[in-house]
Amino acid sequence: MITDLITVTLEDNLKEVANVFDNIKIRHVPVVSGDTLLGMVSKSDVAMMKQFCQVLDSGDRILFEELEEVSVKALMKKPITIDISGTIKEATDIFLKNHFHALPVVDGTKLVGIVTSTDLLKYYQHKVG
Repeated sequence: MITDLITVTLEDNLKEVANVFDNIKIRHVPVVSGDTLLGMVSKSDVAMMKQFCQVLDSGDRILFEELEEVSVKALMKKPITIDISGTIKEATDIFLKNHFHALPVVDGTKLVGIVTSTDLLKYYQHKVG
C-alpha cells in the first residue's frame, strides 16, 4: 500500500490535475475533502479529455486551457474502496471483478492509502520468486 499520497480537491480543475499527471509518475489521483475520499480521477480519463479538446480545437476552438473551467467533479468517479483491515485476497478479488488499477484504502471515510494492481503483481512476484 502506498501511503504518501498526492491528492486533489473539488476546487481543483482538470488542467491542474493534468499537470499533476504530467509532472509526477502516477496514474490515479484521489479527490478528497480534508482526509475524506470523495472520488478518483485517472490519468487515462484526463488524457481522453485532452484528446477530445484537441479534436474540437480543429473547428470549434476549444483549447485545453479551457479545462481550467472544468472542475474535478466533472470527471471523477465514485471509487470502490477497501478497508484498512482488508486482505490481499480481497484486494485481488476487487481488481479481478472491476476494470481499474487503483484501489483506495480507507479507515471509515478517511483515505489512508492506495493499493495498485502493480503493487499486487510485485507482492505475488516476491511470493513466487
